Amino acid sequence: PDEIKALSSKERDIVCSELRNKEGLIVNAGNHYKGDGEAYFRINVSTSLQNVKDACQRLKRFVKTI
Repeated sequence: PDEIKALSSKERDIVCSELRNKEGLIVNAGNHYKGDGEAYFRINVSTSLQNVKDACQRLKRFVKTI
């Protein structure tokens, strides 16, 4: 979380956009929700376990590029 807090809101939006464009994974910056979400990304996992595993692999692949 410390690394994510260092990002500005514009940078967080860029990361969310790049993740969508490069990996097809849609996430939201945590500040779109109530509470202390500034340091987090939100991912909806209301899907099959196989889709969750696939999303985790996409996220892992993306993180390795930054």
